[in-house]
Amino acid sequence: MRSPMPMIALDTLGKLHARHYGLFGCCTDCAQLYRMADPPERRVSSHFDIDMGELIAERGANCSVIRMAPVPCPRCGSLNTESRIVTPK
Repeated sequence: MRSPMPMIALDTLGKLHARHYGLFGCCTDCAQLYRMADPPERRVSSHFDIDMGELIAERGANCSVIRMAPVPCPRCGSLNTESRIVTPK
């Protein structure tokens, strides 16, 4: 039987990035513009990718992921956003 892998807290941007995790964001303001009744060419996506390298350069590798300040929406600039962790491929 294999021994279990040690648990590592992925609580900072640097630890997430080192283990090839990523982040994506969702903007609540853009989501309000997304209506299923609209034709597809007029729909606005509320999701966006977050560049981990750029975020680490801006906030530092030791920036805590928990209660991290919001990442601005690249489309509308709103801070009314949420971030989600993406597992490695």
